[in-house]
Amino acid sequence: MRLNINNVIGELGVKRLSIFSIEDFSRFFKINPHKASIFVSRNAKPERGNFIRLKNGLYTFKGSNPSPLEIANIMYRPSYISLEVALSYYNMMPEAVYSITSITAKLSKKYEILGQAYEYHKIMKGLYFGYKTIKTGDKYIVIATREKALLDYLYFVAIGKKKYNDRFDFKNLDKKNFDDYSGRFFRNIKNKNIKKNLGLLLKRVKL
Repeated sequence: MRLNINNVIGELGVKRLSIFSIEDFSRFFKINPHKASIFVSRNAKPERGNFIRLKNGLYTFKGSNPSPLEIANIMYRPSYISLEVALSYYNMMPEAVYSITSITAKLSKKYEILGQAYEYHKIMKGLYFGYKTIKTGDKYIVIATREKALLDYLYFVAIGKKKYNDRFDFKNLDKKNFDDYSGRFFRNIKNKNIKKNLGLLLKRVKL
């Protein structure tokens, strides 16, 4: 099958496949992975600029403009948007956010893609919960609930990885969910000092 770049970009746009791997491309256009790799690599060269390499093996195409939140979900899996970005998304904190912050059960990672910083913070598997899929525009992203975004943030303050911000707006938090999630944190955290620190932080959250 001979591919025409204009038709390819048109098809990717119609199918809303704004971020894709070589495997995705091969499967979508029904060509073998070797040919897919050659076609994508050739069109990702600066002089052509039809495709944009996000990281090794992952691309977007000219004019697609995937959102930073969409990129964050796909760049490192499994992961979900949380911490400062989720708190800002829910209008729970007033400060501007520069890095796209996510939670993962894998190793922590940092990327810079198209001038945007992405941070993935590792959390133990027992604390990897409390996220949902929401629609933003015509895309879907995986993001922490309000309550889990706050607890993730407090947890990283408790372990000394972040500084506490006392300028939160808690008015739309669901107290029952927050209490249920807090209970799961305490059941899964074994370190006594972390438990103590988290407990003290929770007392500052008056719901």
